[in-house]
Amino acid sequence: MTVKSYFQSAGFDEKGEIINFREDVIKKDRFNRKLPRKRVIRWELRVNRCTITVNNYVRSLTKVFLFYKTFPQGVFFVDMRGTEYVPIWMDNRPLFYWQFKEGLPLWRKRRMIGAELRRLSNSSCPCRIAPKAHHGEEFKNLHFCKIDEEKGKIEWDDGYCKECGADFKSEGLFCTEKCEEEYYRKSLSE
Repeated sequence: MTVKSYFQSAGFDEKGEIINFREDVIKKDRFNRKLPRKRVIRWELRVNRCTITVNNYVRSLTKVFLFYKTFPQGVFFVDMRGTEYVPIWMDNRPLFYWQFKEGLPLWRKRRMIGAELRRLSNSSCPCRIAPKAHHGEEFKNLHFCKIDEEKGKIEWDDGYCKECGADFKSEGLFCTEKCEEEYYRKSLSE
């Protein structure tokens, strides 16, 4: 299925205008709260759903508005069902979380998470990192972590040197002690 045919089947024309808007798309969230009848909220949710599907995510057969994408190292989830405290109509950015296979280095997991967040954000579907993901092993023992969910940027120990950008494929922030010294020298002079 091409992107154009998918958007047409989802109710959009080539310009992204709604051609077939159904009011019954989403009526309640997973906590049985009624979705407000504002068309703009339902339209935004539909756009997110289309964007997620175009990015090779598959809709779960058992949980409505949960999407997943499998890859050899694990699976990414994009959850449009909202949370108990933040309903999907209050913040329509879907939750993003993951599950990796055992034995994958943390820096590799972090790199893959960052790349997928950027990809979704660049596709006009910025995501929120799920609260439960913040307690995962990827966030433990970090030297540095800076997250901008709106822009899909996450800077952390991902095997790239923070000074020269070299790919050193290991834990930590710097590839060499020289880069570390240079980085801190620059930060002190600013």
